[in-house]
Amino acid sequence: MQRSVHVSEARRAAYVSLIEQAHKMAELYWAVSDIHASGGSRAEQVPALKEIRIGLREAYSRLRHCIWVISLEGPDDVAEAAETLRLATRPPYRALEEAITDDPHALTDFDRYYDPFWQSLLAFVATARVAVHNL
Repeated sequence: MQRSVHVSEARRAAYVSLIEQAHKMAELYWAVSDIHASGGSRAEQVPALKEIRIGLREAYSRLRHCIWVISLEGPDDVAEAAETLRLATRPPYRALEEAITDDPHALTDFDRYYDPFWQSLLAFVATARVAVHNL
């Protein structure tokens, strides 16, 4: 019984940490979209985008750590949903990089990539909820 409680608490903590970290990344994504919507000049946008890129790198590092913990804690379907979430961070990051290097369509692409990221977070939450309630 104690082991079951410990496993449940460890999993719940790992899942919550990942959800919190994904929300931090979402806030940075919103900041990129705000910069895009502002219509500022490239000279104004690029320094702000570079700053967000630094924040995203840090946030991604923490997100990756959370995913490693979930991979250890399991179960497999939750670990797979966490990995899907991680993979959903790639397209927006690439678009941000392209925006910084002067691709005129990159920020429009970036905005399109937000929804798949968010949907992967929602899928993770749903999968984690089932796992927590089935312990």
